[in-house]
Amino acid sequence: MEDFQRASIKSCVKVYICANPEDSVEERRALREYVFPGIRDYCRRTHGLEFRVIDPYEGLNLQDGLGPRAQQARLEQIEECRRNSAGPFLVALVGGQYGSTCLPMQVEVSEFQQMVQTGQRMGISTQLLERCYQRDENTIPPSFCLLDHHHHDQTDESNKPSKMNLQDVHQELMTIFHTILTRCIEEGSITSEKAQEYFRSALDKELHFALENRSKEDIARCLCYVHKITRKQRQRRTLRGLNTDPELETSTGDPLSELCDHFLPGLVTSCQLQVYTSTSVCELLPGYTAEMRKWYTEGLCQQLHADLLNLINCTVARETAHIDDTLSREFVQQADLCHVYSSLYRVKCEEVQHVKAYLNQKETEYPLILFGGPCIGKTVLLAYCASQVNAWLDGRDPIVAVRFINGGTSTVEQLLASICLQLAISYEQPQHYLPRDISQLRKDFTNLLTVASSSPRPLVLIIDGLDQMPVANGLQSTWWLPVPYLLMSSS
Repeated sequence: MEDFQRASIKSCVKVYICANPEDSVEERRALREYVFPGIRDYCRRTHGLEFRVIDPYEGLNLQDGLGPRAQQARLEQIEECRRNSAGPFLVALVGGQYGSTCLPMQVEVSEFQQMVQTGQRMGISTQLLERCYQRDENTIPPSFCLLDHHHHDQTDESNKPSKMNLQDVHQELMTIFHTILTRCIEEGSITSEKAQEYFRSALDKELHFALENRSKEDIARCLCYVHKITRKQRQRRTLRGLNTDPELETSTGDPLSELCDHFLPGLVTSCQLQVYTSTSVCELLPGYTAEMRKWYTEGLCQQLHADLLNLINCTVARETAHIDDTLSREFVQQADLCHVYSSLYRVKCEEVQHVKAYLNQKETEYPLILFGGPCIGKTVLLAYCASQVNAWLDGRDPIVAVRFINGGTSTVEQLLASICLQLAISYEQPQHYLPRDISQLRKDFTNLLTVASSSPRPLVLIIDGLDQMPVANGLQSTWWLPVPYLLMSSS
């Protein structure tokens, strides 16, 4: 049932937009206005799914995205999309800017202590560093974690308190990290590769989190668009907008180039990641113009629209097949349970004759409810009756749908989706029933009952333990149940 429950929440295509907010404002706006509304309508009409886009920077002040909570929230949003999207879950827009670096959310204890000691030997005040990072033994490995303060108090030599806003704190901490790490690289106490991890932008961190060490199936649900902007006269890049030391820059290289020319292409080769690369060549002056950006944005919208629709169709089809398989397995499990329970029927009960008489009626106005205390044999009795239906309705070839609800492991949506699939197979109807919105499932259920009522094969629906259905939005009531040939048990 775990696979069934996991599948049941995938009723929406959730796509996270991974981008550098500093150079993607126009592109993201165009996608929101011209691409995503049409895809949302397509998903609803074609697949019966919702389509949701998570743009973490929409309407957000860039300064508000610098803190550790904002960084962690973005990673959690990516993971939520990866786990729960019914189709693709990531669209990455990599432009000509690497983006501002984020402070590391945590630093291993040994490395943090090494940096503090190095800073003190250099005569650098590490007070702010030690105030903003707090040791946490619960992390693995134990680390100093960045505190989430919107401002920090700082006292000058005259003991007059002053305020530092988050941006000032961020800039000063970055300067401290850069100065100390440069010396650590020179002394060999920290490798340049390790130092690189402390100077990653949000875009870089999110792409590594979303794509690194993931399955091929997950990576196949991602789309990446790389837009390179080159000038005819090459300009020297500095590390992430900082005036970096040549030793650190030489050791770490160009991070944007590393991302676009090594990390992403490596995933194309190993995991068939879909990466689309375009290049805009402009003059040194005036550089990348608004007209060039408009031309690129229009092409991006057209390409992404086609790619996203294609990926949605492919992944949703695979997801639908997986859910149908899960529902089929659940149907087989229920049939096995019925066989096991019916084999436990030992003592003849007069209630069996009441059930038989109820089923032999030409028309049934009300459902038959078997009521009694717990552990008195209601489940065994209903299972035995289910095994006798074909004999009692001899010559009519009845369809018997039996469901045993145990311990609240099923929801109304799961129950209806499972029954709908069985009825669709039995009455040779289209088999595309997913655990989704209860009102739509009820319509599907009603349509299938209409088909069953006009068929010479009567339908007998047996539900055991209806009272164990979890209460959610009042759905424990029986408003969705049919009347004819329905047997229920409740305590």
